[in-house]
Amino acid sequence: MDFFKDAEITFLGQWGNVVYDRTNKTHRVASKKISQNLWGPSREWADLLMKQVPSLKRKGKADWKESAGKSVFRFKHYTWYRLYPDEYYHPDFFFTIGVDGKKHALIIKIDYQREKPKLLNESQILYLKQTIIQNNGSPFWTAVPIQNYNEYTWEALTKFSVDFVNKSLPVFIDLFRNLQSLSVENRIARLTWNTNGWVMPSGSFGKSDNRGTHEGRHGYGHEEWLFDISKTIDGYHYGFLEPIRKQQNAYSNKFYNVWLYTIDGASKKRFFVGEIKNVEVLNKKKAEEIKKKYIEVNWLEQMEQQIVASGASAKGFSDWKGVDLFNVRFRSIDIEFNDPYIELQEGHEIYEQSRYTFAHLKEAYRIPTTTEDELFQFNEEEIPEDDDNENGLKTKIHSRPPKAVQITYLHDKISKSLTKYLKNLYGAGNVKREHPAGYGGNRIDIVVRDKGRFIFYEIKTYTSLRTSIREALGQIIEYHSWPNKRKADELIIVTQPHKHDEQVKSYIKHIGKMYGLPLRYQSFDWEKLELSQ
Repeated sequence: MDFFKDAEITFLGQWGNVVYDRTNKTHRVASKKISQNLWGPSREWADLLMKQVPSLKRKGKADWKESAGKSVFRFKHYTWYRLYPDEYYHPDFFFTIGVDGKKHALIIKIDYQREKPKLLNESQILYLKQTIIQNNGSPFWTAVPIQNYNEYTWEALTKFSVDFVNKSLPVFIDLFRNLQSLSVENRIARLTWNTNGWVMPSGSFGKSDNRGTHEGRHGYGHEEWLFDISKTIDGYHYGFLEPIRKQQNAYSNKFYNVWLYTIDGASKKRFFVGEIKNVEVLNKKKAEEIKKKYIEVNWLEQMEQQIVASGASAKGFSDWKGVDLFNVRFRSIDIEFNDPYIELQEGHEIYEQSRYTFAHLKEAYRIPTTTEDELFQFNEEEIPEDDDNENGLKTKIHSRPPKAVQITYLHDKISKSLTKYLKNLYGAGNVKREHPAGYGGNRIDIVVRDKGRFIFYEIKTYTSLRTSIREALGQIIEYHSWPNKRKADELIIVTQPHKHDEQVKSYIKHIGKMYGLPLRYQSFDWEKLELSQ
């Protein structure tokens, strides 16, 4: 197809916003000329770009007019086609590609439906209006000025477009996720009982003994790896929620904030587990891709081995479809995990829920948050003692308490990656991993020597940030002080990235000041190789 011509783009700008008169022959000729000479090449441009970036899909049709009132139309000054990344479809948010007659330029940009959007709410529109800056060179907008057309061919224009899309796609995805978070529904989901923090299977204890259920037959549920965030792909952890699987197609490609609870089958008690923000529900195609990836890196085999180690039956595990193993994904920073689980007293509305349903979250389910002044108060109420007799140990049923489980594979990844990162800062000879603590068989995760100063790093990778800090404190203080020394100039607790928490900042500063400790906290993103302040 012929390339864009200066005169035709000038023509488009001249006719833009002119009210169309169908009885006027000049108007009819102009509409035909614009359709053939500008909308045709615009579609060609979009199609060439899609061949180079297969994840893009085109929507739109050649239409040179737009409404200007009841039964009144005017000429458009542009020829837009919309392009949607395959996995990030929103009818009102897209790339556009085409000619702008008023600006005398070929333009490709990130944009949104500004007039009568189908799904955007007021918060989303305000967010996009404040975020998207349409000037040349921004990550949202780029143009080929009219004076440069003589230097361009279809090949050169396609390369120019591909470069822009590849550079701007991460920005588009971030905007897309933020849009979803401004419109997500709050739901509840029940998890199979697990005493290992949903990092690995914990066996059949506490689970249903109904042989008509999967966990009753096999002794495990597919949610048992929900928080094993050592397994991440491109920044996402993939997991499974049974309530979603019951209506997978209805929820696919949507986002939810999910409030999680579980039932101990032995005691029948309910527990509030935590929340995951911005949970994205997978479609079947994506789920199959993830299963193949898990097989390639031997993660699926590892999961199968963990089922067997827990005493459950792994029969048929590897034969499950992808969507029966992975139907959601989320970022680890969006996890808010309770350790220990919070017991919900009888009478709490969640007792009315026993099935695995993806119901709407009621405000009555939420647990009131405490202020700093309410964190500790002496309780004078009597706690009834168990009426044990001498045969109590033989007759009583004792529940197995849940325990915090560190994500060991993630610990190893952070330890190795952080060591390389620190060697680049301090020199290879000044950074030692698994350094002897100087007594017994104890080893410090990482020791750094910095011009005569020593920095001790203790890494913990529990799902809960507070648990990681709690477990690390005793060790790092002991390494620093045992039996009566001051060995380090700085003590740093390191975890995977967690949601920003002002209370953690306050706590670390308070502990350090109160006990005279050079205590610090940092998070390390092993995928991006980024160490926080």
